Amino acid sequence: MIERRQRRSEQRQQAVSWYLAAAAARSGIHSAVLGTEEGLLVAGTGGGDHELLAAFGALHGMGRCADELPELTQGECLHSVPVVIRGEVLFLASLGNPFDPEEDVQRSLARILAH
Repeated sequence: MIERRQRRSEQRQQAVSWYLAAAAARSGIHSAVLGTEEGLLVAGTGGGDHELLAAFGALHGMGRCADELPELTQGECLHSVPVVIRGEVLFLASLGNPFDPEEDVQRSLARILAH
């Protein structure tokens, strides 16, 4: 089996951030975060306010807001999808493009967060 990862971390938050950075680069995403259902930041990559993106991503993902914050999006499209990891609902939010469906983000994040 070919090892594709170039960086590893025993710290989950750092490992998730590195994974998000690599997946975002492959998908043309400017900023991405993984946040809780309550809108708390788990990990993020790219520019902008990651804590605000996590909070707004959770609301957007649950369909609780119709308007996007120009201060947050800077004219980019906001995408937010739920991912279920070990029975917990988290939200993956991105600015620019959505994650490529081929990426299988949920499985990759579950693997990272399982340790």
